[in-house]
Amino acid sequence: MFTPFPRLPAELRRLIWAHALPSRRAVEVDMAPFPEELDTYCNMRSTTMRNNGIVRAFAHACSESRAVVLAHGGRLLLGDDGPRTMGGTVPNSHIKDILNPWVLDSDVLHVNWEPYFFVQYDLEDDPIPFYTNRDRSAGFSVAADLQNDYADFDQHLAKANVHLCVKVVTIHATDQQVLSSVPPVFENLASRVQLVSVDDMATMQAMHAHWRRAYDAQSCHGKWRDGEPEEAFLELVGDGDDSAKFREQMDTLIQETASRFPVVVMFRHCADECYMQKEEL
Repeated sequence: MFTPFPRLPAELRRLIWAHALPSRRAVEVDMAPFPEELDTYCNMRSTTMRNNGIVRAFAHACSESRAVVLAHGGRLLLGDDGPRTMGGTVPNSHIKDILNPWVLDSDVLHVNWEPYFFVQYDLEDDPIPFYTNRDRSAGFSVAADLQNDYADFDQHLAKANVHLCVKVVTIHATDQQVLSSVPPVFENLASRVQLVSVDDMATMQAMHAHWRRAYDAQSCHGKWRDGEPEEAFLELVGDGDDSAKFREQMDTLIQETASRFPVVVMFRHCADECYMQKEEL
């Protein structure tokens, strides 16, 4: 603990608070599906809530940190009640258990949607325009269906800073393993959910190395291991047929969207031992 911190000049303290804020975070504005809906053993909702709570913890630490958070973001009100903050409110039929998260200007908002998303809501209950028209965010992300022709997608999102999320990779590891990872991953726990460009091989290789270290450590302790990400990494950073097929799909997707939308992979840090729970079933 750095005990002299309160005696530092106020300007320096505010700079330190601002520097500690996450800068590459993806914030889910609706709850992730249940594991059985995604063919995964991870309870993704635990990571969603922890990731969404990071900036809230900053805002509640003290009045000074709260002022810094408000200078860089604020509450995103997802219900129909309360004052309008950061652009207004959005119909709440799609948000399930998300409670008005604290978001930053640097955050990318992500909706866990399905291909039928746009026909799921009436026009007045469609949350997409609310997110894509926000001035204070680094963009908006949606789960991409590689079989979709994106006709409706383009109509709704052509003018927005939209990211297409083509894959979700959850890495199960302890918080200490994240903090000791070299090179650093997940902003040393500041961003438990991140979007990485499919062209950012350095970051994806760092994620792969981090997963492999955690995987080997799980084996050393005689536990069941988190093998689920292996198939994804064969596509993302491998040099075989799986990787070649994935790259071909990405090239097709980029051509179909005329390179208007960055194509990304979502990486998630889960500190729970979800893989142990599945083996026990």
